[in-house]
Amino acid sequence: QAEDEHSKQHAVVSPEDKFSLFPPEYALRVTALDQQWCFFMAHLNLCPLKFKRNVIVVESLVRQHRIGIQSLLRQTLPFFVMPIRRTNIVEDTLLQITAADPVNLLKPLKVVFVGEEGLDDGGLKREFFSIITRILFDVNYGMFVYNDNTRTLWFNRNSLDAARDYFLIGCIVGLAIYNDIILELSFPTVLYRKLLGQDANEVKDLAEVDADQANGFRKMLEIEDAAEFNTAFEDSTFEIQFDFYGELRTHQLKPDGANEKLTPQNKEEFVRLYTRYLLVDSVSAQFTAFERGFHFCQSELLKCLTGEELQLLVVGTPTLDFNDLRKGARYAGGFSADYPYMTDLWEVLLDFDLQQKKNFLMFCTGSSRVPIGGLKDLLLLVQKNGSEPTDRLPTAYTCYNSLLLPQYESKDKLRKLLVVAIEQSEGFGLQ
Repeated sequence: QAEDEHSKQHAVVSPEDKFSLFPPEYALRVTALDQQWCFFMAHLNLCPLKFKRNVIVVESLVRQHRIGIQSLLRQTLPFFVMPIRRTNIVEDTLLQITAADPVNLLKPLKVVFVGEEGLDDGGLKREFFSIITRILFDVNYGMFVYNDNTRTLWFNRNSLDAARDYFLIGCIVGLAIYNDIILELSFPTVLYRKLLGQDANEVKDLAEVDADQANGFRKMLEIEDAAEFNTAFEDSTFEIQFDFYGELRTHQLKPDGANEKLTPQNKEEFVRLYTRYLLVDSVSAQFTAFERGFHFCQSELLKCLTGEELQLLVVGTPTLDFNDLRKGARYAGGFSADYPYMTDLWEVLLDFDLQQKKNFLMFCTGSSRVPIGGLKDLLLLVQKNGSEPTDRLPTAYTCYNSLLLPQYESKDKLRKLLVVAIEQSEGFGLQ
């Protein structure tokens, strides 16, 4: 009778409320570790991320095993099996998660592609998450926006999608972590800090989402001359405007903001309120729903992580495929793809470790992130910039993804001076 009443409850509530009503003994928002272990896990200098990840993975496996045993005793499947049609993958996935008894989501996940043979020993599951996230996080789907400068995704504040959809997407990301699946997501680190409940509403946080807006705020704060400031912002108030699908809308950063002029005296308050609006208030409904879905399957042990560590847990150590970068490369000034000196260059670049590759991308393009289409989409331009005798360092124009490279006498010298350049410069060449 109690089970029937529980089923009736689930039939009349929204998906997110249904999950919150689920009996707490099945929830994962508890930790099996005592306080001493939690302190050890949270100590950055004592506990490396690899160890933390192993603890979280083992904890998930133990809970999956326990729930599996309970399922066998109740003569139900010990796995959460999702039959998915490739031609209808989004709708099928959202339907499966919405209709599922929440305890089933805590079982080991198995994916079956309808009409295809094969058992899911992990490969189908990884393929499923790769496909579904690529579709859901595509900007054309409308739930997220992509910033070309930071190469990151953020919540679409103009999205017409219901909170239910963001909740279910959060569930998908949470399920991936729970089932030890690495995702290809381009969220900035600030999102992961927010998921951990950390404050993330300063200009430095905004720079990860919208670098141009953050730079604009910094330049505003740097203006010390009152006359210059008043001239530049004479028509500005605490009411801002934004585009909503072609319609110009307004938002007041504070009560009666339309009647409060922006001045040198209140500029810091303006920047603080505007930044909070962009990172928090304007996407509050979207983020709150996403956060609830994300945390359903997660252990409290995640609180032992920093935002940077949680990001690595979700997306893994980023793989920078410089062979892909080479495919899209262009050449100028006498260089060409089959030019012997270019062979030396790519041998040097391919031999770089991960940090050196990040430094090289930052040096040439202004960002170490991989574009959604892969490194080949950067269309790196390698241009000849002099030859021997020279000790001139390589330089770069980040606006054009261009590397200005002298032709050195040996590959060793090329490597040495290129490493010096990428480690000591932020692009545009050394002054």
